[in-house]
Amino acid sequence: MHIPGTRPEVADFVGREWLFDRVAAWLAGPAGEPVYAIVGCPGLGKTTVAARLAELPAGDRFVHAHFCRVGLDQSLDATEFVHELASALGTRSPEFRQALLDDDRPVQTHLLGEVDLRGGSVALGGVAAGIVVRLEAGEAPRVALQRLVNRPLTTARRRGWTREVLLIVDALDEAYSHSAHDGVHALIPRLVTLPGVRVIATTRPDPRVLRLLPAPAVELRKDHPQEMVRPCLAAGRTRIRSAHPAAAGCVYLLAAATFFREPRFCFVGAGSVSCARSYRSTISVDSLPRSEIS
Repeated sequence: MHIPGTRPEVADFVGREWLFDRVAAWLAGPAGEPVYAIVGCPGLGKTTVAARLAELPAGDRFVHAHFCRVGLDQSLDATEFVHELASALGTRSPEFRQALLDDDRPVQTHLLGEVDLRGGSVALGGVAAGIVVRLEAGEAPRVALQRLVNRPLTTARRRGWTREVLLIVDALDEAYSHSAHDGVHALIPRLVTLPGVRVIATTRPDPRVLRLLPAPAVELRKDHPQEMVRPCLAAGRTRIRSAHPAAAGCVYLLAAATFFREPRFCFVGAGSVSCARSYRSTISVDSLPRSEIS
């Protein structure tokens, strides 16, 4: 479940296998640092990585992804984030749902149709039970988190529910820009105090956000392996030729030059075209190291 309009498409994803391997090793390893911070400047593909991670097989984990977007206030509202998370947990986990219903404050429940969790649709005539949580007027995000997530999750754990909860939260810096003190970013340290909760968080290198997180597990600009440059550009050449045949040569050369001068993530497609256009006046095609893209 996610807020419509916030998760990007990740078809034909190329070039971050090394990162997914690192994340997989962190998930498979012993419980240690509960936050995996992926840090990078604009254009390095943080959101696409988060979307791809959200689509990978979850196994026995409960996985929930949230994408913060400037211009979509619902995605930036920390109370809405709590509502979304509690509703997802309650819909997909009978143990959490019962713990939430057993709370001393009422929670509004409804019988929903069968829920397509990725698409957010409801099929008529379905029989799956869902849950809708009630937010109290004026309730602060941290209070709502304690009431609707932390407390029932603790109760469910005490009753024997053992599934790991993995939250993928994209663009914490955009949440900070919406509300410095009560944004989604401020809830992460409180979430990971609970046993069995882990978070993969992406952000730009904003020190105001980074101080709330552990040291970055991955810095996309620094950690991108050089041997991945050629496959990324080869995939980009194919995609740009398909999408923009008339201008493929010029756009591709500019995108490639941009990548070498300013090594931004080359999942190239529409992003590369945009990136190339923004650098058109500052990068000479003659500076392109053509041996790398032949």
